[in-house]
Amino acid sequence: MTMRSTPVWLGVLSLLGVVASCTSETTPIVYIGMTYQVRCLDCERREPDPSPRDIRAVDGEAGYSLDCSVSSTGGTKRVTFSAEHQGESAENKYVLSVRNARLGGDESEGPCDVRVIEGNNTYVAGCSTEAPTTERPCQISLKEKGGVVSGELYCDKMPSDASLNQVRHLVAPFTETDPAKLELYGCRGL
Repeated sequence: MTMRSTPVWLGVLSLLGVVASCTSETTPIVYIGMTYQVRCLDCERREPDPSPRDIRAVDGEAGYSLDCSVSSTGGTKRVTFSAEHQGESAENKYVLSVRNARLGGDESEGPCDVRVIEGNNTYVAGCSTEAPTTERPCQISLKEKGGVVSGELYCDKMPSDASLNQVRHLVAPFTETDPAKLELYGCRGL
């Protein structure tokens, strides 16, 4: 009996070593919680809206690759994050990324942009904290408390890379104008 239990204990010790090596005080674990849907609200229907996306994952789990970082320049903090899901079919492959969104405060101009990939379709648009415009169709509002970044994202008529006439809305699932809510944990730089 001792001989059989020894390999089990060695296996458990090895597993604990692997788990301990996956976490680090300098490399936080990224978690993103966000539910959104890309919708065709005021365009000719050619296909149904993609399924709502409910991201509640840690980087590396359930087919997700997640990243989040915060940078500061001249006293202005900016958040960049992405959530990429690699599914087996085109319908299950999607990406949402936001670059250089202002963390706290208001901004009508700036380097912020949103990129959404749904299957074979890509949509890219500028963003600000102000109401959507033709130049900046996405509105994002972010705040930080206790190391957690939370906020809302709404995009009105995001153009497709393939055709400026093909536009979509990024909203809370099954709504027309409600913003998607998000929470980001483990952002580097906070």
